[in-house]
Amino acid sequence: MVQIWEQSQSNWEETTWQILARSLGSPLNAEPLEWLARTVPLHLLHKHRNQPFQVESLLFGYSGLIPANPQDAYTLQIQKEADFLLKKYELQPLPTQVWKFLRLRPASFPTVRIAQLVPLVTQPLSLFSFFIHEEAATAIIKKLQVSPSEYWQQHYTFHKPTEHGVTQLGQETAHRVLINAVVPLLVAYGHHKDEARYTDRAIELLEQLPAEQHAITKTWKSYGLKCQNAADSQGALEWMQTYCQPRKCLSCSVGLGLLKR
Repeated sequence: MVQIWEQSQSNWEETTWQILARSLGSPLNAEPLEWLARTVPLHLLHKHRNQPFQVESLLFGYSGLIPANPQDAYTLQIQKEADFLLKKYELQPLPTQVWKFLRLRPASFPTVRIAQLVPLVTQPLSLFSFFIHEEAATAIIKKLQVSPSEYWQQHYTFHKPTEHGVTQLGQETAHRVLINAVVPLLVAYGHHKDEARYTDRAIELLEQLPAEQHAITKTWKSYGLKCQNAADSQGALEWMQTYCQPRKCLSCSVGLGLLKR
């Protein structure tokens, strides 16, 4: 987080935009979404904030995901708008091979994630300001659960309509964004300002979320460690990564206690 902040010339708004994009791409498309957010910065998107279609065109244009041969009116329109804006800002699209679609649920496709980023960055309220001042996890989750534009409510990819429909950002994804973007943002900002209240609020937010359910928390559960909330599951994850996986049992009070037996 601090590295992103330094690279963005100490701009917390841009840092929020980049870490938000990265967390939405997790796990397979985190890097290309971060590249997109870094190359198409927030201040540039805000020039077109009152015209969401132009923001959508810029993001999809730079992503390189717009098909070369449009087969519907929306794709043709966004291709023309993207070509104009990319030339205007002298941007070269990313190669399409950087994006991953395999082993992903359609709702997690990078096309859907890019479409969901548009309403987040075109709203008038500063996301950074909202994140660092809001104390209720439910309010942050509600803010994150945006719906994409009409076309992307009916498509997972260009050209192929879906019968199921794409609505808003799922609750599980919103939880993940809060854990991996909002909480680290609060901690980094608290360290920068040397104010512990931001770190305390970050922990309080984690305590308001349910514990994560994945292989590591299931492993801990099998050994009797119960995670009551996301603060516990994040602690269990850090414990595993810091001590168990690198086999630093002698540096861990629990591991040392077990070995002494």
